[in-house]
Amino acid sequence: MEGEFVGADVDELKRLIRGKILFRSDAEEYVEATECFNHDSRASPAVIIQVLGAHDVQLALNFARGRGLSVSVAGGRHMFNNASMSGDLVVDMRLMRSINVDPKEKTAWVEAGAIVFDLDQEAVAHDLAGVTGQYYDTGIAGFTLGGGVGYLSPKHGLSVDNLLAVEVVTPSGEHLYIDDETDPEKMWVARGAGWNLGVVLRLKLKLHSLQAFQKDEKKVHGHAGLVMWALTRDTVDPIVSILEKYLHMVDSEKLPVDTQPLFAFGNPPPFGGAPVLLMQHVWVGNPADGEAFLKEFTDILPPTVNTCDALDWVGIQAVHTPMFPKGHRYYLSMRAANEEALFRPGTVRTLAETALGDKPKEALIAVIASGKACTEVPLERTACSSLRESRITCLAGCHVEDKEEHSEAYEKAKTWVRETLVGGVVPIFKPSVYTNLDNVNFKEESRPSAYADTAKERIALIKSELDPTNLFKFTKVR
Repeated sequence: MEGEFVGADVDELKRLIRGKILFRSDAEEYVEATECFNHDSRASPAVIIQVLGAHDVQLALNFARGRGLSVSVAGGRHMFNNASMSGDLVVDMRLMRSINVDPKEKTAWVEAGAIVFDLDQEAVAHDLAGVTGQYYDTGIAGFTLGGGVGYLSPKHGLSVDNLLAVEVVTPSGEHLYIDDETDPEKMWVARGAGWNLGVVLRLKLKLHSLQAFQKDEKKVHGHAGLVMWALTRDTVDPIVSILEKYLHMVDSEKLPVDTQPLFAFGNPPPFGGAPVLLMQHVWVGNPADGEAFLKEFTDILPPTVNTCDALDWVGIQAVHTPMFPKGHRYYLSMRAANEEALFRPGTVRTLAETALGDKPKEALIAVIASGKACTEVPLERTACSSLRESRITCLAGCHVEDKEEHSEAYEKAKTWVRETLVGGVVPIFKPSVYTNLDNVNFKEESRPSAYADTAKERIALIKSELDPTNLFKFTKVR
């Protein structure tokens, strides 16, 4: 039933492993284990090993080397390019979800299978939070090791800026503790290209205090929700004013650090496919201040939809979820903005006119400020630089339900996304990609990069030292 996976090494692995071994023949369990957030592509690894600790990882890597199998590592399975499931053998961390919060030190040790929801639940009990992803089941390890931008980033930087240490099993099977004192160069790699180290078991993260407020006898930590304005010929002028106001706040450095709004032109289902300007409003702090901030935009044009309310931290983290349903087919790329083009007079109107006309209803284009604490950090401080090159990042993408009837429209929308990224609408994208949010395919010679050339050289040196046989083939630096 397990095909080629029979022999003494398989028997020995089964005898020693504390976790679970799944082959394609394991039907339901195997299918569940290969399920990813994005259904744009599907992977079918030969074997999945769900580990329970460092020794299980070492056993898995020894088995892979002996069989000549490539290896990838899966956590939350939320990476849009599904690289986590691309190896012949997948080291699956999902059984390792322990969280250990130290409220006095304001830190947390997080196992590599933990998701955002896990950390939120443990940390918020102490009115603490980490710089984590904006979707409840995002894997914290993959999110952090790739850079990580979240609602606390304007105040506290990227997730990698809050990464204090990692515990890792290298491709050769060595079990290491890495921080700035024990090995600063490997720690530098961990902050933005951490999958090149091997299998990260645990991460030590800095946490931050949340100010709590009372609203209707409930504890809340801010004001958040989704706001939508119907985009029509009659509303295009005020909608242009709304987005230009936001960009002016960023350009004049008047955007408060308590907020990280996202604005997007899209066609959400509640509007029957009609175009809207969507604002993802998040204010972490006094809800009254958040309401006042939002009013600066809603006074320009009353919104068609406004779900904003005072929420606790877990509720704030859930605001993003309805925008991107799990199990859809996604094709997108998030990149540093070309600020000269984005802030140029007329650019916002061009984007609005495109949303009214040529943009496929399956596609969206968005802008979001990374935050002051992100861009103040020197580019060379961490391996990732795309989220620091500009004050704003831009996203172009499309998504549809995973149904055959949507395939033709999806392919057309993907073409629009690729053309938009290279300046088809207006050249607002730099060729500097945020690796956590990218699965757009270009020819190899024209692919954008996630790293500066000097960073690539440093990462490649560590990769060649730790993985000279390229056991982890899917950690390619680009």
